[in-house]
Amino acid sequence: LQNADIGEALGLSLPAVKSRLHRARLMLRESLAAYFEEKVS
Repeated sequence: LQNADIGEALGLSLPAVKSRLHRARLMLRESLAAYFEEKVS
């Protein structure tokens, strides 16, 4: 799915879509980091 398509579907500008995706990836990385640290230990 292209960012422009996401923006159109949600009624958001392209910069807003990029910002939300970036924040979502950071939150996902942070959430999964604890899980992977436990698995490696």
